[in-house]
Amino acid sequence: MSGRSERERLTRALAAARARVTELELDFLRRGRDALTGAVSIESFRTRLGDEIVRAKRHDLAGSLAVLQVDRLDDLHRQHGYVLSGRVARRSAPTPMRRLPVEDEP
Repeated sequence: MSGRSERERLTRALAAARARVTELELDFLRRGRDALTGAVSIESFRTRLGDEIVRAKRHDLAGSLAVLQVDRLDDLHRQHGYVLSGRVARRSAPTPMRRLPVEDEP
């Protein structure tokens, strides 16, 4: 295979891979998930929070909300890029959710 045809083949493969990444990111967005971390998007979170407040009021239930922040995640992102900061965020976000009963998970 000549150098030129190999370059063309790799260019097509790269374009196909980029198209697939875009497709997967859009799928995450349609499901209300952040494409980088897989965490629930802020829009989905707000919608779900509103639904849960309505449900709690309807059933006269108390509610609580825990907000978690990963310290220095922005520093990780700036120094090491999306891959590492995304990995840290993905591993941090689901941990508390594993302790919830299945019916309470989003």
